[in-house]
Amino acid sequence: MSSIKIISLGSGAPDNISLKAFSALKESNIIFAPSGEAVRVLERLKALEDLLPKVEQFDIPMKKDPRLAAEVYDKITQWLYDLYKKEQLVSLVTIGDAGIYSSAFKIIAELTKLGAEVEVLPGVPSFVAGMAQAMEPLVEQGQNLTLLSQIGSISDIVTPLANGSVVVIMKLSLYQDSIKELLRHGNYPFIYMEWLGDEKQFLTSDLESFLPRTCPYFSIIVIKPQSV
Repeated sequence: MSSIKIISLGSGAPDNISLKAFSALKESNIIFAPSGEAVRVLERLKALEDLLPKVEQFDIPMKKDPRLAAEVYDKITQWLYDLYKKEQLVSLVTIGDAGIYSSAFKIIAELTKLGAEVEVLPGVPSFVAGMAQAMEPLVEQGQNLTLLSQIGSISDIVTPLANGSVVVIMKLSLYQDSIKELLRHGNYPFIYMEWLGDEKQFLTSDLESFLPRTCPYFSIIVIKPQSV
């Protein structure tokens, strides 16, 4: 019996997915995908024109009662398991990397409890892809990396920066005012990126270009320690 594939689609640029992920998509009988950006990435995979008829979309109510999202995860888990038991080749896709701030592992944990064989296929995280496009190293010798998915106070950013750590901030749209204020008054090099892999893609390291922008959900910023 084949395993259930958890396929990371990477940063949003379809040509950034791995060959293993590409092959798994091609071989899948049914592909479960959260509606929105994940489906748009699949639509841009021109080499797999027969892919979309195999896609089963589902919505995750992220901004409402978390119990509603949990109900969706339970349903997806059961659908994947039932099809797996029928020896269907099934997969679940997620944007970015499944191991970095993804709901996929909630489903993986339940599938494992049910006794299903699961394989996770990694993807290129947005902050890695964005820094490559900017032709900037993510970290340099002597630096560490701090990845923030939520911010309690501005000290969550300033403290690691003061200790020589590069700070990557996800969910940027929730904290953009505080971050813009920090960058106005601090000499911090940064790379801001949004909608990577999409025609709306935008990257900048220029403060005056960044400050007027309204950061969308798919945005991220990499802030480096102050230059000496």
